[in-house]
Amino acid sequence: MEVKLPEGSGALVGICYVQSYGGKLKPAGGFHAVPMLEVPVTSAAGKPVTPVQTDTAGYFAISLPAGSYLVGNQRVEVKVDNGKTSFIPLRVGKRMVD
Repeated sequence: MEVKLPEGSGALVGICYVQSYGGKLKPAGGFHAVPMLEVPVTSAAGKPVTPVQTDTAGYFAISLPAGSYLVGNQRVEVKVDNGKTSFIPLRVGKRMVD
């Protein structure tokens, strides 16, 4: 389903996950999605934006005015372009495996 973005905005979609195996001794590759997790979003200047929550499969989507944002507790910098959709994978944890 295609949804038209509001003028001057873009979309940010992503998945929050916990790395389930891999590390120093094995290559990373396994993950478990994290459902129903609140993901903080702030402007690059540090002003809070409405938080978004992952769905039951660990995905989230939000429409934002074009600009730079810090996403998640790790404050990953993401640029949202006018009329474009950006995807971000957010590792929110790691199981100790090595």
